[in-house]
Amino acid sequence: MVNRKHYVIFFENDQLIHTTPMDWARNNPEAFPKYNFDVEMPTPNKISSYLVKELSFTRIENENCVVTIQL
Repeated sequence: MVNRKHYVIFFENDQLIHTTPMDWARNNPEAFPKYNFDVEMPTPNKISSYLVKELSFTRIENENCVVTIQL
């Protein structure tokens, strides 16, 4: 199985932000207190799941990529 690309897309201060799940999590470490981001890191799927469950993002995926977007 090929690794799929993961993206997070949202608006912040009227600007469209396009980033990776890991970069989003590093900028929001309070969302993942069990991880130190040096040795232990959440997976892209765990980050995407958090965004969907806690922040009402929508997950769209196919065989090539996963996009977690705030509509």
